[in-house]
Amino acid sequence: MTQRLSAVPGARSDRVWRPARWALLLVLLLSFVTTLLRVVPASGSTRALVADIKAGRTHAVRMDAEGTDVTVRWSTGPFSEHSYVYRPAGFVAGTDEAARDFTATVTRAAGASAQRIRFSDFDAGYGAGGLTLLVPVAYVLLTPWTWLRLLAILTGAVVLARMLTARRHRLADGPAWALAGLVTGAGLLAYLWAESGAEEPAAGTPRWWRAWPAALATGAGMGVLGAVVLLAAGRL
Repeated sequence: MTQRLSAVPGARSDRVWRPARWALLLVLLLSFVTTLLRVVPASGSTRALVADIKAGRTHAVRMDAEGTDVTVRWSTGPFSEHSYVYRPAGFVAGTDEAARDFTATVTRAAGASAQRIRFSDFDAGYGAGGLTLLVPVAYVLLTPWTWLRLLAILTGAVVLARMLTARRHRLADGPAWALAGLVTGAGLLAYLWAESGAEEPAAGTPRWWRAWPAALATGAGMGVLGAVVLLAAGRL
């Protein structure tokens, strides 16, 4: 005799999960877009930086000096990152002198407005080559708003808990999804659209490898979305 859906263990949580996952998906997509707009800034210049300083649109300038090149970043709003590479006009002895030449040039050009500016160092690669490459899901830590950063981390924890505790999955079991999410950085988003809850397993019982095509397809989709967002924002 066919068992009623309401009597299936976990069916009630599945009914809650199916609509809730769209809200979780929205949080992760929003964190992705805002992070992308921060990591890929608009093109800037010393003239543009000085104009923003004089107009009071920015109060902090970040620098990453390497050799005689100084990568400069500043923001005029949550989605308005600007960047360019400053190269001293004359001879400089090294990295420290290049950074001093940059700050002196901007301070002189900005005049009295420069008194409101704070110069600080930053990593132009945002840690690339370290933990960020090993754990791609750490991109949420770069979103410009603290509330969204915390909400995205909480969302990731909720999705991970669902992965590892749900009694039924359509495509792959929880550990396979968790590994795909860790390695590709797109597994959490893939899980949210691919694992809808109380539906029957796709083409038989779940198999570990099915998480990977879904995660890779999601990663490709994020690439397309990212290109569209950057194009619309004038970053490409």
